[in-house]
Amino acid sequence: MKIYYLHDGQSQQGPYSLEELKALGITASTHVWFKDLSEWKLAKDIDALQSLFNQPPPFKENFQRAHGTTFYKPTKTPKKRIGLWIGLLVFLLVVFLLGYNMMHANDFGNYKSRNSTHYNEPPPSTLTPEELRNELLRKERSDFLRYLKFTSATMEPNMVVTRTGSFWRTERKEQQGFILHGAVRNSATLASYKDLVFSITYQTETKTAIKTENLTVYQYFKKGNATAFDLVVHPPAEMKFFAVEVVGAVAVN
Repeated sequence: MKIYYLHDGQSQQGPYSLEELKALGITASTHVWFKDLSEWKLAKDIDALQSLFNQPPPFKENFQRAHGTTFYKPTKTPKKRIGLWIGLLVFLLVVFLLGYNMMHANDFGNYKSRNSTHYNEPPPSTLTPEELRNELLRKERSDFLRYLKFTSATMEPNMVVTRTGSFWRTERKEQQGFILHGAVRNSATLASYKDLVFSITYQTETKTAIKTENLTVYQYFKKGNATAFDLVVHPPAEMKFFAVEVVGAVAVN
């Protein structure tokens, strides 16, 4: 059983088994290393991990068309070479079984000693710290939806004073829309964002969507922080519920 290590551009994680990698949901661009590799590689370049990305092998056709109907064309083997092919297949089968048994025995031994021995440590990443940092920053800037999430969103009537109070008269207020109190967290390590765009969908009592609009918050959303904002909105009179979702942002240095 092979033991794998991962690198996200800043730190190393592992060890993991193949089953654990499936559960983690790694991508084709994840940096991976295991004992037989001399340097880190992308997951998409490792044959043993291809099954994680559900990519079928290329289809090869071996057929001919006759009178508009498709027929498969079997490969013909000369009779005098049948014995040679059979011998070759038997030899390859024996080699495969021997290699499988040796690998299984090694994996079993590694499993038994997992809690008492150290695994071979992977070689250091070939990228410099500055290159790893730039790679992570590029990833975070291009994938803002992954890092910007609403943590709260509430709404209350926006009461505006239309007549000031005095000794002779009382103060008068009128409702002009609603105030949306929102908070968005930026979980990125390096990237900050500004001018966040979010969609708000107004819903009836039966959760039926009656209107959707995009609104912009002209504030900075710093890395690793939650940013609160207030915005005046004018929902339909039938609104009982609403839903919000980040749909855009501008990355800043």
